[in-house]
Amino acid sequence: MQRLQEQTNPPFSASALAVETGLSVSRFLHLFRLETGTSFRRYRMWARMLRAALLYLELRDLTSAAMDAGFASPSHFTDTFHDMFGLTPSKLLAAGADVRSLNLHASQVDSSQSNVLRRGR
Repeated sequence: MQRLQEQTNPPFSASALAVETGLSVSRFLHLFRLETGTSFRRYRMWARMLRAALLYLELRDLTSAAMDAGFASPSHFTDTFHDMFGLTPSKLLAAGADVRSLNLHASQVDSSQSNVLRRGR
């Protein structure tokens, strides 16, 4: 999980992580969904969103943060963000939301569930 959060450009593929964990791709994807409650693709997109949010806190520039997180364009980031969360990043930030709370969730997912994937259960 931590690798997905840190390395988003280029994004890790399920096949590369399956090889790394000693599992077939189908088994890796099955265990991933079982342990996280979401698909690998959706989690990977969430990790990119988290990275963009944390970069925004550093850079204070949404366009640079989106590009550095691996989005093809600011509009791609905004559209994806809207699809995932139901509002645009600028509206969320204008409402005073604290994007650091996303990082808490990421560390909880990482510590409680990535051990299963490493063991290849």
